[in-house]
Amino acid sequence: VTSRGGEAGKLTKSGQRPGGRFKVMLCNAIGAPVDTKLCPPGLVPLFVAMTPFHVIVADHRMVYVWQYKTQVLRLTAMETSESKSGLGSLHRRSAGRERVIDVGALGRAGSHSDGGGKDAVTLESFDYARAPPSSESRVSALCASGKCLVVGLESGHLLRFGLPHVSLEARSSVRLRPAMARLNCDSSLLAVVDPNGQMCLVDLEGRDSDQSHDESHSGSNPGSSSGGNPGSKGDVPAAKPAKLVEATDGNSGGNSGADDWERKDVWDVCWAEGDPRSLAIMEKTRMFVLEDLKAGSPTLSSGYLACFKDMGVTAAMLDEIMLAPERPARGMVVEFETAPLRELLDVVDQKGPVEAYVHVEALAPKVDETRLWKVVAAAALNALELQVADKALVRCSDYRGIQLVRRLQGLGEGSKMKQRAEVAAYFGRFDEAEAIYRDMDRKDLAVDLRVRIGDWFKVVTLIQTGGAGDDKLLQHALKKIGHFYADRRLWDRALHYFTQAKDLPRMAECYFKLGDLQSLARLVPSVPVGALADSDETSSGNSAPVLLVEMASWLESSGAHEAAVECYLKAGEPRKAIDCAVLLNQWAKAVELAEEFDYPQIEGLLAKKAGELKLRGDKLGAVELYRKANKSIDAARMLAALAEEIAIEHCDPLRAKKLSVLAALEVERYRKNAMSMASVTGAGGAESIAMATAKTLDTLMTLDTAGDASGSGSSKVLDNAWRGAAAYHYYLLAMRQLYRGSMDDSMRTCIRLAEFEDILSPRVIYSLIALTAYHNKYYGVCSRAFVKLETMQHRSERSRDAVQSLAVAIFTRNAPLDPQPLQKQYLTCLEDGTGYQACTASGRLIESESGRGESRSFVCRTCRHLCLERMIEDLSNCPLCHAALDSGFNSR
Repeated sequence: VTSRGGEAGKLTKSGQRPGGRFKVMLCNAIGAPVDTKLCPPGLVPLFVAMTPFHVIVADHRMVYVWQYKTQVLRLTAMETSESKSGLGSLHRRSAGRERVIDVGALGRAGSHSDGGGKDAVTLESFDYARAPPSSESRVSALCASGKCLVVGLESGHLLRFGLPHVSLEARSSVRLRPAMARLNCDSSLLAVVDPNGQMCLVDLEGRDSDQSHDESHSGSNPGSSSGGNPGSKGDVPAAKPAKLVEATDGNSGGNSGADDWERKDVWDVCWAEGDPRSLAIMEKTRMFVLEDLKAGSPTLSSGYLACFKDMGVTAAMLDEIMLAPERPARGMVVEFETAPLRELLDVVDQKGPVEAYVHVEALAPKVDETRLWKVVAAAALNALELQVADKALVRCSDYRGIQLVRRLQGLGEGSKMKQRAEVAAYFGRFDEAEAIYRDMDRKDLAVDLRVRIGDWFKVVTLIQTGGAGDDKLLQHALKKIGHFYADRRLWDRALHYFTQAKDLPRMAECYFKLGDLQSLARLVPSVPVGALADSDETSSGNSAPVLLVEMASWLESSGAHEAAVECYLKAGEPRKAIDCAVLLNQWAKAVELAEEFDYPQIEGLLAKKAGELKLRGDKLGAVELYRKANKSIDAARMLAALAEEIAIEHCDPLRAKKLSVLAALEVERYRKNAMSMASVTGAGGAESIAMATAKTLDTLMTLDTAGDASGSGSSKVLDNAWRGAAAYHYYLLAMRQLYRGSMDDSMRTCIRLAEFEDILSPRVIYSLIALTAYHNKYYGVCSRAFVKLETMQHRSERSRDAVQSLAVAIFTRNAPLDPQPLQKQYLTCLEDGTGYQACTASGRLIESESGRGESRSFVCRTCRHLCLERMIEDLSNCPLCHAALDSGFNSR
């Protein structure tokens, strides 16, 4: 990981495979990825550096340079693309963002007479040679600044490339093997440290000015080349001995035998950001701060140098941090002061700000005095030496501090306590400032202070303790605290403060975020019509949506259709309420609203939706749609048609019965709703009763008209809703009795089927009657059934002959007589299809005029069919419609 300014670079390996490539991820100040690039194949990052515009990654041979785009560059690129119509320039610009340098080729002397490896090449044209570089041309150190890139080789060569063109500008050598390299702030000096801790400084700007110095070292330079001509085009400049900075303070590293600036046992280096001749170095457990390259007194420290600016060195105690990396403490990052800063602090403590001002004036030509003037200004403000503070703030260009001095001078000499409070607030000592205001008995000023700094928790505390503020400010502070928790997604805490502030829009938002739809729905009656969703917006503006509409959209997205429709209606948006009901598949509510607000298009939407379901083959889905829309007649017709289709095509009488029962229930539901509406309307006087009666008759006539107008087989369900269900019920009952061996019960039930020739197949009906009568030895009934089969129309001659042959075979052996005579209702039904009242549990005849106890029966309140009392003792539901027996039957 590396960083520079507001950006950071992170190197990771893409994938877990051994041959995976590394990628460079550019992150912003908060750690969010901004851009990503893949390193060239074969590059394993060993060195990394970063400038405000480049990320440089290198291994022992290859250097990859990525010129990333900052936010300013992105905006510039957008403007360029808008202003220029040609794409060639943009293509060239984007192609030059990634460069690769083959340092292994550059390190071999005399190998670039053609200039092929002098400059960096694009990533697409780079050819990574398989031959490994020599040990002397391997990269051992890397550093970069905004102006140049310096690559150190194990042979002692230093290659300097200019940025952003990444072209080789100079080549020099040192007597050390570079293991660490650091550039100062203006790229004029280079600090080089070898693996043994020996350090030297290289003067990059004075390298070519002192020819005698270069010649004196040329004989001992292992990398010098006599055949190179730095002025010829296409040749790499010959490696010359680097000009080292000479020692001026006597600390030259005694054993070197030279006057060059050198130090030993160095393991970390950090240049000052504003001073090109100041740096901090670590030697064992001592830190030296070098002012003008002159070492001062050491400071005991084992921290890693992180930053050197404003006469302060920041070091991180990484050894202590790595003991508990998940819980770092503030004390693990330490700032050390330089000698001039320590001297000034001593003067301030001993002699005061006036003498400190004189002291800094004496040092001004020698050091960067910005930090010193800030120290003097702070001391003068704390001592209320306003004139000294004003001059010091002017010297360090602190406009905000100058404004503070002007404000303090306006308070007058008699307001020392107030001036001290303002100074304490200026330096961030807010508790001290509040204590001063309390001592002055000016709690209102303490409240104003907390409001200015945005400490709304303290504002609420001060107002609630009394003596300052009002209800409006308290409400505003509670809202701010609610926003504080809402920004951090702590919705339950935010709701607590928004409720105290009576901020309805934010309360609604919190309820929605918490998923508390019931509380959100209960909030609807409290919201005034026309209130905006943003409580901070004025009612005159149109920038914020209406709160009720916003709440309705939240409820709609959560599926709470009733509350959503209520919101839309209260907001005066009936069209949106209808759309909400349709979207959530609440067609009953949609039809009701459409009738109330005169929206005839709902019928077209309903028909279109049902048509789509029918085309997809989902007829039961269409039935459900009609039921939700309270279109019981349409649902009943479709169910009856489905029952006929299943009974004929699929031979599934049980499913046909279920569908017929559902169709009959839909018809009963329609009639019940019609009657209930009429009874509600007729709750008034005589005129209301007459109107209700007329409306009821009109409803029933409409029902009859609908049945006549349909003209299809499915309209039979409207005439007699339970007829189809009864037909399939008795058919299933007869089959169960037949397979159970109850031939007499099965025969009597089959005779009941003679009424339903329009629903069931007559051939099936009379075949069952003949079969059960034969096995029950009722040959008279069997003979009547054979007569029906023989006289049945639309039968083939072959089928008719088969029936006659079977009849002859049966009745030549058995006389067509019954062992006991049947009731006339059975025979009448068998002859002409006249129905009779039969028990839905046994299929037997119920004689209403009989006074015998065994003929006592009950009537189902739902299907209005009879059932013998002795047959339903062990049942809990009606055999036909399956209604509960405890409340669904009346004694007959």
